[in-house]
Amino acid sequence: MIFFQPFRELFFAFCLVILTLFSWQATFGQDTLYLRNGDVINAHVKSIDQSTITYSKFENPAGSDFSIEKIKILKIIYRNGREERFMVNSEKDQLRKISNDSFEDSQAALFLEIGGNAYLLSLNADYTFYRNSEKQFAMTGRVGFGLPVSESGAIIPITMSALFGNSIHLEVGGGITYFVNPTSHYNSENVVVTGILGIRSQRSNRAFYKVALTPFFAGNQFLLWGGLSLGYSF
Repeated sequence: MIFFQPFRELFFAFCLVILTLFSWQATFGQDTLYLRNGDVINAHVKSIDQSTITYSKFENPAGSDFSIEKIKILKIIYRNGREERFMVNSEKDQLRKISNDSFEDSQAALFLEIGGNAYLLSLNADYTFYRNSEKQFAMTGRVGFGLPVSESGAIIPITMSALFGNSIHLEVGGGITYFVNPTSHYNSENVVVTGILGIRSQRSNRAFYKVALTPFFAGNQFLLWGGLSLGYSF
């Protein structure tokens, strides 16, 4: 018996370590629900669906299941340390509004276009006359004033575009370019058809820029052209 005494003490020490580990797991192996009213629930989360969270009480995981509406939950910190936050519709709407403000508030822009629909250089005004409720689609109209390559006169582009996306837009459009004094070799008429396919950034009270292909169509002639626009949105 005296021979086994040290081993018995080692066995008790081992059991104490095991109990300590179980105690640590019991303390930290829980999911913590933080409610919007300030309450805290220690639980084992069973499931999360579209509107409710099902859980059992931490001190009785094999007991009855409870359900709580997700709108009452601020966040959950899971036993592995992962944190999940839950937003109510008003918070989601606020985030969506912040995301869409730049598109929603930007009604107009003034910009200088190098190349583009006026061929060489033009000053332009752009106005958004339609925007859908999701703020992901808009229609804009634009008119500009440019100088021809040579001789006196002016070049006036008049276009309409569809914008897709938020703040950074895919722009697809077209219109006409009126040459008051035609000077280009590819143009035999005063009015030619022009197109727009590009990317534009349009944020309220910020810089406006656009990069686009702006081809010209005159009779049976075609000119692949492009432009860079810089300006200001408001």
